[in-house]
Amino acid sequence: MKKFRNVVALLLCLVLTLSLGTANASAVDVSGNDSFKSISCNGVKEFPDGGKIYTYIINGVVNQFHVPPDGFDPVKATDEELERYGFPPRPKARSGNEYSSWLELVGDYTGTPLPDISIREKPITDIAITSSTKNSTASVTSIYSSNWSG
Repeated sequence: MKKFRNVVALLLCLVLTLSLGTANASAVDVSGNDSFKSISCNGVKEFPDGGKIYTYIINGVVNQFHVPPDGFDPVKATDEELERYGFPPRPKARSGNEYSSWLELVGDYTGTPLPDISIREKPITDIAITSSTKNSTASVTSIYSSNWSG
């Protein structure tokens, strides 16, 4: 399953690279001011098993981060615990390819770090356009963010 995903990802990158041709858009923080503000936790709810939900209110939006208890083992966890802590549901059949794939996903779990939330104080608005992108017919937008999004 992982090999298939890797091959698909590689092919998509190749197609994207070839389809963009020579278009070259780059985004940079022109000001050089990358200051971040740490956000304090607004509340913690603890479950009987020791797991916790950390709540942060960021710009009026409630964000919750579920952290399983120390020693949590998703293979031995109940279906309710898997759902509570954001793990993929266990397949009904305890054998076969689907179950093997699930075990591969959750079997190496070693823990969830406690949330450490920061926000950028200055919004990302400065995009540098190079001379090669001004005359390009490709539709490419590139924005720099220190927030990894997958």
